[in-house]
Amino acid sequence: MALLHIAKKQLSLDDETYRDILYVQAGVRSAKGLDFDGFERVMERLCELGFKSKKPRKRPADLDVELADAITEKQQGYIRYLFHEVGMTDTKRQAGFCRRQLGNRFWPQTRDEARIIIESLKKMTARGYRARSSSAEAAEEE
Repeated sequence: MALLHIAKKQLSLDDETYRDILYVQAGVRSAKGLDFDGFERVMERLCELGFKSKKPRKRPADLDVELADAITEKQQGYIRYLFHEVGMTDTKRQAGFCRRQLGNRFWPQTRDEARIIIESLKKMTARGYRARSSSAEAAEEE
């Protein structure tokens, strides 16, 4: 997030313009909601607008996975489907679930990690688990 705010300052972007870029590039209004892909798209746009970083950006070490072992598109789609089936449609909840299962990774990167998430979600589905919606939680708090 610090890099985004440095870019915002360097480009002299007002808050509304900055949030519009976040929304158009990643579908979020706050940097807190960015995933890695969204961050990359936002940074590409900021670079197009003239941002120059003093240090070259590197991908996190845990994303340097050999392509042969990388999660497949089919696995990613199935994970998204299973998250929908258990009612976890919010990306923050999905990331939290993955962190608990994988030891601090917000999304599986390898086929083996994907299998862990898939099997966990399948077991939850078989038990009839349904995540509480945030609107139901808010109603309970009142």
